[in-house]
This record gives sequence, structure tokens and C-alpha cells, in this order.
Amino acid sequence: MDRFMENIIEMDTTGDYRRQNPDYAKARYQYKKAVRNGSDPKTVKHLMCEMESLPSCDRYDPNFRRVKYVRYADDFLIGLIAPKAYAVDLKQKIKEFCEKRALPEVERRENQNHTCRR
Repeated sequence: MDRFMENIIEMDTTGDYRRQNPDYAKARYQYKKAVRNGSDPKTVKHLMCEMESLPSCDRYDPNFRRVKYVRYADDFLIGLIAPKAYAVDLKQKIKEFCEKRALPEVERRENQNHTCRR
């Protein structure tokens, strides 16, 4: 299982970093410009709050994907930063791998969570 997951991680982990959120970049530029030009503190504070309310990177960047694998005894955990369709496909690959090797049934011990920060 470890070698199988190492191959998956090598093939499917893509991108060095997520692309920058264009709205955040615009807000950061306006904030820095206001600070540099000595704008009134109320405007600077408003721009800073606007900038801090935006995520700095694009959470849905299609060119960024991470696969993490942790195993302890006979249990394992797979962490993903990827679309849900990829997660379902990977789950099927793992299930087929386990069936082929006569490993304990994955479906029976499954706990699938989808978390998303808003």
C-alpha cells in the first residue's frame, strides 16, 4: 500500500504554490499606495480591513493539487487538496488496489469528510 500511495503522490501532486487571488492583489496594491502617499488613517484602515478579508491565494486553482498519506498500523489516512471528483476517483483506485491484494475492505472502515473554510 505504501508504494502504491508513493506513486499516486508522485504523479498527482502538482504545482509549487497556488496562484494569487486577483482581488487580493488589487486590494494590497491600493493599501500600499495609500500608505506610501500618506492618506488619512481612516482610509488606510479601511483598505487594510478590505485586504485582510480576502484570501491571498485562489483556493480553486486547477494547477495546484496535494496528496498526503499517513499510515499507522493497519489504518491509513489520505489528505487531499483537490476537486471532489478526483477524491472519488482516488477512492475507487484504492478500493481496486485493496481488492486485488485481498486487503481488508475499505468501504467498511471508510470515513470521508469534505471540509471547506468559508
